[in-house]
Amino acid sequence: MVLAVLSVLLLGALGQRDLAAEVDAAWRAGRFAEALARALQAREPAEAARLEATVRWAAGDLDGALAGAKEGLVAAPGDLALAALAADVALALGLAEEGRSQLERLDAGLARDPAAAAAWAPRRAVLEGLAREAEAALAARDRALRRARWVGGGLVGLVVSALALGLLGRGRLEGSRGVGSRS
Repeated sequence: MVLAVLSVLLLGALGQRDLAAEVDAAWRAGRFAEALARALQAREPAEAARLEATVRWAAGDLDGALAGAKEGLVAAPGDLALAALAADVALALGLAEEGRSQLERLDAGLARDPAAAAAWAPRRAVLEGLAREAEAALAARDRALRRARWVGGGLVGLVVSALALGLLGRGRLEGSRGVGSRS
């Protein structure tokens, strides 16, 4: 699935289709440094960012892919492919809020271009599902942390209570021995 998305992004890049094909061939052959060097030769900043982010994603550098996509969005804020790529990478990293933010950017672009909205509908639906999964995972993690804090607090309370009772009991025991030993 990921390889198919990466290929579509690469080969669907605007402008330099030959460059995109060369980058695609290089990363598929595992020559990521070559693919990255070729990607950065793109004439348009948005295309260079798309190609760079795609190569970094394919190489397993998701943080670099997200940073590259976001840099490209600074140069081309309405680029639908970059917004989708940024959302996809953010969600793959488990960054639910960042993924949702990029998905909203994609939605804003699609709202300005109704013809593109129909073409992007299947990909948009996949991204929405990934965003919901990431948000659910984040909510589950937050609930687990709250439970852990309650349990941890309860355990600390029990230990402190047990120590206090032990010290009080010891003091009473020593006090009763001291009274009886004076005779």
